[in-house]
Amino acid sequence: QYYFSDINLNRDKFMKELMTKDDGWITFEMLLTFKRLQSLSEDKAAIVAALRKSETNLLVISDDETKVRRSPDKPLPEITEEYTKELNERTLHLKGFPLETKLDEIMTFCRQYGIVESVEMRRHMKSKIFKGCIFVVFAAKESAEKLLTADEVKYNGKDLLRE
Repeated sequence: QYYFSDINLNRDKFMKELMTKDDGWITFEMLLTFKRLQSLSEDKAAIVAALRKSETNLLVISDDETKVRRSPDKPLPEITEEYTKELNERTLHLKGFPLETKLDEIMTFCRQYGIVESVEMRRHMKSKIFKGCIFVVFAAKESAEKLLTADEVKYNGKDLLRE
């Protein structure tokens, strides 16, 4: 879902270009060339199953299960001051994850607070090594507030800084 998210599409020219073709459909074969997806799974059947369980209804899977597209009912929002304010209210910066933590582990951790739209693992520019901090965007402001106002937030026994 990340590749079709508002966050990603507002900065990913390649995905925007792909979505202008074939009525927005993108093959799983193409998606499986993307490193972020490969890091989660290279099993098309598992990806289709995970997308079918999604609570966001952001994506539509083709009848033959070879392609996926963003739902026509969920157009890309216009970037306005109001949209940016609302997005910031749903976004948190978390710091203190072990450097070897994987994206799927962070997603699982964040989902205990609500539906997650996006996680960006911050990395060093040259080495691409994870810095131990993330930006997480929740589907609802209340989920971000739940995490932000919790008495303590620990990952594997270590306190996380939240802002």
